[in-house]
Amino acid sequence: MEIDVIPELISPNLDGHADFAEISLSTQKGTYVHLKIINSKGRVVWSECNHEFVKESATWIWDGLDNNGQPLSMGIYVLLADNGAAEYLKHPITIFYD
Repeated sequence: MEIDVIPELISPNLDGHADFAEISLSTQKGTYVHLKIINSKGRVVWSECNHEFVKESATWIWDGLDNNGQPLSMGIYVLLADNGAAEYLKHPITIFYD
């Protein structure tokens, strides 16, 4: 299982530049996936899929909003991806407002 986030620094101010992160996951064999983003205190602020089956690849968009649609503060967040078994991936995403 591999994960990629483009861009890693987002500025969700709707100016058309880096307003969201594209989260791409690929796997050599089908697997069930859990995705969530946590803040610096370890609290889940966003979760997109819970036990979603990914055959080879999938893409999600994160726009810097929490699960309630509220904008999150500037800072470093961590994307967590796991398949409920042995594979567990982490990837940082930074929110910056200019």
